[in-house]
Amino acid sequence: MAFDVGTFFYLPLLLLIPLIWLGIRRIGLAIGPSRAWLATGIRSALMVLVVLALSDLQFGWLSDQVSVVYVVDQSASVSHQTQAAMVDYATRSAARDRNDHRRDLAGLVTFAADARIEMPPDELGLPRSSAAASLPRNVNATNLEQAIDLATAAMPPNSRRRLVLMTDGRTTDGNASKAATRASQHGIGIDVVPIAETASNDVALERLDLPATVDAGQDFSGRLVARYTTADVNHPIQGNLSITQSAFGQKRIILSESIQLAPGKNVLPFEHRIDSPAMATFTAEFIPNDRREDRHRKNNEVSSFMQVGGASRTLLIENPQRAGEFAMLTNWLRQNQIDLDVRSSDTAFDSIAELMAYDSVILANVPRAGGGRADQIGGLSERQAELLVQYSQQFGAGLLMIGGPDSFGAGGWRGSAIEQAMPVDFDIKNSKVRAVGALLLVLDSSGSMGGQKLQLCKAAARSAIETLGTNDYVGIVTFDGDAEEVIPLQQVKDRRRMYPAISRIQADGGTNLYPAMQIGYAKLSRIQAMVKHMIIVSDGNTQPGAFQTLSERMNADGITVSTLAIGGDADRNLLNQIATVGQGKFYAVQSPRAIPRIVMHESRRIAKPLIYEVAEGMAPLESFPHPIVHSIGRLPPINGLVLTTPKQSALVQNLLMSPQPEYQDHPILSVWTYGVGRVAALTTDAGQRWATGWEASADAKNLWLQLIRWLKRPASGHQQFQVTTRWNDGEIEVVVDVLDFADLPLELLRFQAAVVGSDLKPISMQLRQVAPGRFRGTVPMTTPGSYFVNVITEEAQPPIVRGVNVPFGAEYATTGTELSLLDEIVRKRPAGGSPGILASPIRLSAQPQVEINHYRGGLAEQSALRDVWPWLILASCFLFLGDIGTRRLDLRRHFVATRHRPQIEAAVDKQSCADVVARPQIFRAVNQDQDDQAPESYVDRLLAAKRRTRRRSEPDRKTNA
Repeated sequence: MAFDVGTFFYLPLLLLIPLIWLGIRRIGLAIGPSRAWLATGIRSALMVLVVLALSDLQFGWLSDQVSVVYVVDQSASVSHQTQAAMVDYATRSAARDRNDHRRDLAGLVTFAADARIEMPPDELGLPRSSAAASLPRNVNATNLEQAIDLATAAMPPNSRRRLVLMTDGRTTDGNASKAATRASQHGIGIDVVPIAETASNDVALERLDLPATVDAGQDFSGRLVARYTTADVNHPIQGNLSITQSAFGQKRIILSESIQLAPGKNVLPFEHRIDSPAMATFTAEFIPNDRREDRHRKNNEVSSFMQVGGASRTLLIENPQRAGEFAMLTNWLRQNQIDLDVRSSDTAFDSIAELMAYDSVILANVPRAGGGRADQIGGLSERQAELLVQYSQQFGAGLLMIGGPDSFGAGGWRGSAIEQAMPVDFDIKNSKVRAVGALLLVLDSSGSMGGQKLQLCKAAARSAIETLGTNDYVGIVTFDGDAEEVIPLQQVKDRRRMYPAISRIQADGGTNLYPAMQIGYAKLSRIQAMVKHMIIVSDGNTQPGAFQTLSERMNADGITVSTLAIGGDADRNLLNQIATVGQGKFYAVQSPRAIPRIVMHESRRIAKPLIYEVAEGMAPLESFPHPIVHSIGRLPPINGLVLTTPKQSALVQNLLMSPQPEYQDHPILSVWTYGVGRVAALTTDAGQRWATGWEASADAKNLWLQLIRWLKRPASGHQQFQVTTRWNDGEIEVVVDVLDFADLPLELLRFQAAVVGSDLKPISMQLRQVAPGRFRGTVPMTTPGSYFVNVITEEAQPPIVRGVNVPFGAEYATTGTELSLLDEIVRKRPAGGSPGILASPIRLSAQPQVEINHYRGGLAEQSALRDVWPWLILASCFLFLGDIGTRRLDLRRHFVATRHRPQIEAAVDKQSCADVVARPQIFRAVNQDQDDQAPESYVDRLLAAKRRTRRRSEPDRKTNA
């Protein structure tokens, strides 16, 4: 029998047992030698049991329990009927063969692109029905390796274990064979129950072949590869084929016609031409006339990228509320051969593919959230901002932000991805520059605000806090029947500590706005800030209050108020009145989804102190030599700018500085390299408000031209490199061919590559030399979608950008059962056991029969360790009582006193029986056996002599008397 000790920390206490035996002689003098030996032995055993219990002693024995986990394929290559049949097979197998006496376990794991435990191994078996097929999951891939690993981890190690794989064996991710080897090394057997799908017709568009790059206006040829699978080789399929081109956010159908696909492989060529530079996306789709002849729909579509080269282009994004604001600048740039496109921020772009046509992007006084009325709230979304940053950082495009009242920190960009990419921080970190604002949010938390409305209000509060500077003040007051100060008005020093308080806001109770406004007014009136603003959000009718008087007092103290009325039940008249008197804005919001953007837009009011204006003007000072300011003379003064702080980085170059305000350097023009792209920040405007003198200045116009040209992505100098990309067998493959390596040392060539998908997270790829002048790299990818691959050869060179599309066809491209893989898995012998069994395939034509007992033997016996400390503690309790009884109770004396009571009474005159029993020497005088067992001590002999003397002297005392 095996045993184990959980901790050895308490075992040294056993060394104290000899100390217990050292006191046995002293104990024997009090209770006698025999009882002393017994008591010491009991106490020693008690200590051993307690120490072993503290050490978590475990004993093990061989277990005959069997654990079986059924692993069921739920990927798209398996029909729903077959999935239900597999679950039914597993249920009937567990019900028939599981041994209740052995306490056998049964569990269920389902898998597709990932695996999950539907039911952990349990003694109750499997339920008659399973909801596994109805739960949402990614069914576009099959990862059998992950399923085997998860099922292995789910089984208890102290039982004999077996997996039952129920799949077609067609994996798209992972290495199932390696996972099966790992399981067998742990003594886990594997049975396989394959499935045999009924043959059905299916059309799959396998790939769309296009040239990687073409020049604008150049004709090119492409071809579509389609495969039609059918049992009837003489039966073609009729349908409509369309090919769509997407570029600049617009879609155009370039081909649409009725075609006939023959069984097997079909190659369909086409020709086309694109006149403008772009990263164009082509999508081909086939729709059969009879949808019943096509089993899968998702493999009827395939996409591909093509880069159309041409002259360098620049995209200028402007505020839709200020359309035409930069008309003078754009005209000047176009006159100087700068190819410029102007777009509104609400329709600028939706993907990196649309940005690929441009070498640089200009954000011209664009706010983070713009607009006036609730239905006009616009501006760049967070995702668009992230796309711009990634486009510059990963793909080498230039990025410029031009100042204005709606730009930088004044435009609500603090805490955004744009701020991270800029060479300046949008916050003022010098305490002597008094650019402080105070924002107080008054949020309705009544019962009617429950659900989506309150969640969006919380999100709006978090977004507003993110846009504030560290010197700004923020507070949140909620109201239902009562008002509560959730976040006391304080400086934004640590935003993370504020978020938990926002998350704890709950919706309940009635609606009473007036006390919340009173609290907000009292807090704001005590704060020393240049701008004080209150935002009220409510969806109901509030109790009466002196709102007119309170709003007038707030206006008199310089506190502005804006209000949001959510839905038709809100008191719009009251909220509109408060906003009008409070010199703010009133928003009638129909959709709660507009709340975050409106609150963010209103929170920009307290950023007004970031705008610094001087009527007499400030002359820009050149502070750093750079190609942008080369040969630029003295620039005309400017009347204002948005205050920023240069980032503390050696890469930042501050080219133009402002002489005011004092106490801190405030850049007018700063540049740096962010990733592989060039980024610039111009904190003044283009002449509409602050730099009006630049419109007629030749030096200023040259500054604009040199700035835009510096920002542009350098022209590709990689004519000696050819980059091709493709998706094949679950991997994105990148091949770089060096076309002319006569002057290039191949041993020194290093390539950096990355794959960027819709989540904007780059996946690094290593390119290794596989032949002279050829470098190759792969990265696993089965998630359908569009991906960009950028390859960098040298730090000074722009990346080479290519596109690749991962189709849905990975899971649908093949048919039938992969018996070779399943046979390889089932042949693996578990440690100490026998190989598994390959059962007959499950067919829908008949109810699947359970032919194999998956709870049979043939597995290595496992030892099960169990805790014994509860039994040790119980035994210790009994020994503890025995130890007390042995020391305190002398049953032998009681027996002697009862048996020889008459002799004792006759032998001892005038002494009670209890006194006699209490004295061991009287027992020895009456019972000779007692003397033989316990020798007299020295004290006993003295006492006996004293009593004898006393008896002899008694007759003499009587005579004298």
